[in-house]
Amino acid sequence: MEVKTRQTVVREIAKALFPAAITAGILFLALALKQIYPFGENTIDYYDMGQQEAALYYHAWDFLHGDKSAFFDWYSGLSVNMSSVTTGFNIISGLFLLCVERTAVFRCLSLLVVLRLSLCALTMYLCLREESGADYRNQVLFSVLYALSGYCLQYYVISTFSEISIFFPLLFLFFMRMLRGKDYIPYILLLVCSMVTSYYMCAMVLIFFIMAAGLYLLLFVEKSQRKKVILRLGLSTATGILISCFLFVPQIMQTSSSSRFTNDAGGISQYLKILKNEYGSYTSRWWHLLNMTPAVVITCIGCYTHIRKKQGRKQVVFLLGMTGLVGIALVSESVSLMLHFGSYIQFPLRNGFILCFALCLSGAVFSKDLVWKGEKEGIAGGIKIVGAGMICILAAALLLRGYFYSDTWEFRRIFHVSVLCCAVLSVCYFILILLSRKMALWSVFAAVVFTEAFVTSMLLVGKPHYTTGYAEEPEQDGSYVETTLSLVKSLPIEPGEVDRIKNPDTSLNANYPFVMRRAALSNWTHLIDQDHQKSVEKLGYTTHFTRLLDSGGTVFSDALLRVTQAVSLAELDERLYDVRSEAMGYRLYDCRYTLPFGLAVSEDVQDLTLKKKNFISLQNDLYALATGDSDLIEVVSTDEEWEETEDGGLRLTVPVTEEGILYFKCVNGTEDEDYLKITVNGTELKVPTITEPSHTKYPAHFNNGVQNLGIYENENVTVEIEPLMGVKPEDLHITMGLLKLQKLRKLCDAEAGNDTNAAVSGRKLTLTASGDADRNRLLIPVTYHPGFRVKVNGEQQPAYKVLGAFTAVPLKEGNNVIEITFVPKGIAAGICLSLTGLLLLLAAVLIRRRYGTIDPGPVQAVAGICFWAVFAGIGIFVYVIPAIANFAAFILKIAM
Repeated sequence: MEVKTRQTVVREIAKALFPAAITAGILFLALALKQIYPFGENTIDYYDMGQQEAALYYHAWDFLHGDKSAFFDWYSGLSVNMSSVTTGFNIISGLFLLCVERTAVFRCLSLLVVLRLSLCALTMYLCLREESGADYRNQVLFSVLYALSGYCLQYYVISTFSEISIFFPLLFLFFMRMLRGKDYIPYILLLVCSMVTSYYMCAMVLIFFIMAAGLYLLLFVEKSQRKKVILRLGLSTATGILISCFLFVPQIMQTSSSSRFTNDAGGISQYLKILKNEYGSYTSRWWHLLNMTPAVVITCIGCYTHIRKKQGRKQVVFLLGMTGLVGIALVSESVSLMLHFGSYIQFPLRNGFILCFALCLSGAVFSKDLVWKGEKEGIAGGIKIVGAGMICILAAALLLRGYFYSDTWEFRRIFHVSVLCCAVLSVCYFILILLSRKMALWSVFAAVVFTEAFVTSMLLVGKPHYTTGYAEEPEQDGSYVETTLSLVKSLPIEPGEVDRIKNPDTSLNANYPFVMRRAALSNWTHLIDQDHQKSVEKLGYTTHFTRLLDSGGTVFSDALLRVTQAVSLAELDERLYDVRSEAMGYRLYDCRYTLPFGLAVSEDVQDLTLKKKNFISLQNDLYALATGDSDLIEVVSTDEEWEETEDGGLRLTVPVTEEGILYFKCVNGTEDEDYLKITVNGTELKVPTITEPSHTKYPAHFNNGVQNLGIYENENVTVEIEPLMGVKPEDLHITMGLLKLQKLRKLCDAEAGNDTNAAVSGRKLTLTASGDADRNRLLIPVTYHPGFRVKVNGEQQPAYKVLGAFTAVPLKEGNNVIEITFVPKGIAAGICLSLTGLLLLLAAVLIRRRYGTIDPGPVQAVAGICFWAVFAGIGIFVYVIPAIANFAAFILKIAM
């Protein structure tokens, strides 16, 4: 009996793993044909997976191997709160990163993608096995289709999108169990996992659950029992959210203050603005439906059959209702924006996994109503299967040959071809289903389905062979990761959180510090404070979207930020840098002008402001704090001093007597690029940028900050500007300054003996400094964070925010030992809420075991009122009004 039970368990496990195995097989075949690791040198990254996500895996790897804090990073962006960066901190990515060497993380991301999508198939199978009532083969079929849906294949590049897709089928399964009165603990635990993976994505799920629960209650639950179900749903959901607060609260507090979110308008004006959005910004949102063709066809046939026979109409309404809750966002952009909480950039319909899930669930449910004639065994059946397989292989080969062996496709063209293919496949599936009553065609049907899944995988896995208008940007290339790792091996670049390095030509992209394990200004984590970005921009550095970049700045600002080295493909002025080593076309330089990691200054540092400042006035203010002299950079031009040339350009002659560096900055009030050509003494100025170290137009893609025009002494310097792209000279606002090198040398020499002995351990920074009555603040080149806890000589002291990019702490007279520890803002409250949630869960379990079900009538009544109010509110303001507004605008446009 024991042997039989064990065999049954093994058989059930094998059946559950079979859809995952099919998914992995299709993906590995696609990787092999596209020569993606482990079958070749190509990598699977594109879009944000290369430029952002890949680097963040290195942060996660370092944390999981005990090399740094999970919540804080000293390497990037002058220090960054990492509370909202959960990549690698869930069990799936975590186990993967624990098993992979650091140098292999980037290449092995293809294996992680296969693992994730295979797990999607597994969790979908577990859900369909209980929820669909379909036979095993159809459960397998639709499990694979969910894992290889257009959503999963497009959005594997973002870890939170992929991993919420894994959890959702199980979360839905336990959600439905709970609505039916079964155990609620699995639902709570899966909700916690989902919240930890991404509270943003989980919020979309909860909106869907509220609406789906309302439909279920109205259709299937007796009126007398609804309040009881609502209370159970509300308490379980609240408990799950409470338990996740240890991470959720710090994340939401960081997100709310970041530069990406603080600029968004809110309230009624924002809502009215959303209602005016008629059309979706991204056609690619329709690609979520790729590989959903079989599910759509079977669902349509099943709905028609049930309605015609007047059977199972409630089930039809429920399944179509769930599909429509997300599917409506395909045709109503206002609804889509509401479901995305007001806005999104790239990656439309981020909750599209719910749409694919609902379609696959519907397809599986209605597949049990189809009549498939039994397959013949023996030679005849084998010939039919082989023949169908050969036809499918031939069709796939022809399609892929036309795709890969032609010039790069325009997205619009490949989109139209994909729509045509889906239409043809829909007809094929419909015919096969009609003929299935008389002919054994399920194997043929499955062959066509898996062929479609394979072709779609070839289309969407790895770098696209079509133009998107986004993936072609130079920063989308993830090769900088391998380049950075190779440079660390080839050049004497030491890891460190204090002595910073600079990549002035931005050839290593924005997030290289995470990979290099060397502190730098450059950063793209999306969630830096808005004052932080403004401060860096005012100092003269480049900002791009929510990025901070190394390009720009002055030799003084570099010294102030403790930049001690530079690595660049572009050649740097050897009067400012000493060449230390060369490799791979790069040069590693040591900076000649450096300052300690922290300067003792007066308490006036707390009064510094960014208002009405440019890079000259701001840097002079900082210089004055350290020296008392505010004339480090001399203004050498204003807009009025430039003279127009015969060809419509501008010219300025600057007489330079004292040795100094000429710096140039220009804006025209737009985000345009490459609208100026700058010539200095007849030589065209190079404006290096990512992938183009010899670029010559300003502002460049990743270089819009202050430009170094060269070092001059006792000569007249002629600067000429040629406006391009129709830019008018009168629209240009130019700032030029001369940084006096003798004054900077004097400051660097005076501070050379004031080393702060800065050292980092986890979330703690330790420094030493001397103070006196006039210099009673230490200005530290570390971004201020509300979570900083400061001790000076063992006593608690406040930390002061300076310009957004610096932190100041009090100094006492004499020697001081300063300890700055980062504690995520809100984590104490979050932990308390999590403990409260755990206590509630424990209490619920104990009460249930001791007393059984308790039905507090008054509480149920209140819960019922609250639920239906929320249900109606979401239905009206998220769905009905935006949909009507879009439809009315569409009708008016046609009428006019």
